[in-house]
Amino acid sequence: MDEPAPHFLKEIWANKWVKLVTLILALATLWRFVLRIRHVLTALAVAWVLAYICKPLVDRLERRGLPRSAAIGLLSFFLLAALVATDLIAVPVVGRELAALGDDLPSYADALNAIVPRVESALHIELPRTHDELRAFVGDNRETIDKIAKAVYSPLTHFLKGAVTGVMDFITKLLTLLVVPIAWFYLLRDMGKINDGVIELTPARWRGPFVEFMKQVDEIASNFLRGQITVALILATLYSLGLWLILHIPLGLLIGVVAGCAAIVPYMGLIVGVVPALLLALLKYQDWQHPLGVIAVFGVAQALEGNLITPKVVGDKLGLHPVTVIFALLVWAELAGFLGMLIAVPATAVIQVLLTRLVRRLKAAEAGGDAAAR
Repeated sequence: MDEPAPHFLKEIWANKWVKLVTLILALATLWRFVLRIRHVLTALAVAWVLAYICKPLVDRLERRGLPRSAAIGLLSFFLLAALVATDLIAVPVVGRELAALGDDLPSYADALNAIVPRVESALHIELPRTHDELRAFVGDNRETIDKIAKAVYSPLTHFLKGAVTGVMDFITKLLTLLVVPIAWFYLLRDMGKINDGVIELTPARWRGPFVEFMKQVDEIASNFLRGQITVALILATLYSLGLWLILHIPLGLLIGVVAGCAAIVPYMGLIVGVVPALLLALLKYQDWQHPLGVIAVFGVAQALEGNLITPKVVGDKLGLHPVTVIFALLVWAELAGFLGMLIAVPATAVIQVLLTRLVRRLKAAEAGGDAAAR
């Protein structure tokens, strides 16, 4: 006697639309689960990114005869020493610059008052000076100012509300942060075994294409992560030397380091660094030479980065276009916050490889169809 229920279910499952809907629902459920545990996943993602960046150095030490755990310990020692050196050298310098900036604020206010007439003359406008004039100016332009304030402060307020979520949330984040160095050590030690395990789990008929696919993803992701971080460190050094040692811009060291680190995202270093450096140069020296020097520092650094540093560090390897990186970071950050920013590059690398392979297959199928038609 036939069993109609299982047969009926098989017929339903054979429908491609049922499979598609089931897949979409499964992915949506998985995404909701990921968002629920995003704090833990963020800690693991940070540990994975750090391990991925450090892996070539540990591999090199291991090839020279050092046990892998000892190589990781040696690397940890040098990283800790670098942090201590930064705390002993850079932090006091930045502290002195902040103190000097606080002492110079009255003179900066006077300089700003001196600049206002020049701005009014150049733009043919009259800016408010007294409290009553400022209130009248705000009243006359209330609608425009409200729009600007809403555009600027609404995302900031949203961010602050999302960040401050209670003491328990803070404790959870702190505990997950403590997981990072532990996870980093074990991921760095066992990354090769993990990769081999994933390959072993792949069905035999898909194993070859899967390995080739992951090699292409690794090439794209490593080219960006390791190369761009190296470029950012070099730019941070160039910015700091130019702004701090040569031009003596207030907070030049801090601005240079922050601008260099921001250069991990293409063009972000310019946006972060030029504006505060120009403003402080103008307020400190009240001339045109120092602002011009700031522009020269960033211009020379960018010229070196485009024509010398990036070609030498990254070379002609397959990579991600800067616009693609910026767009991917924005999209993934909107989808999953900081976790999204961490996985943006590898996820985009996967999508790029998939699209490249799809286009290649479509072209091959088109070429095969043309050949058959002849």
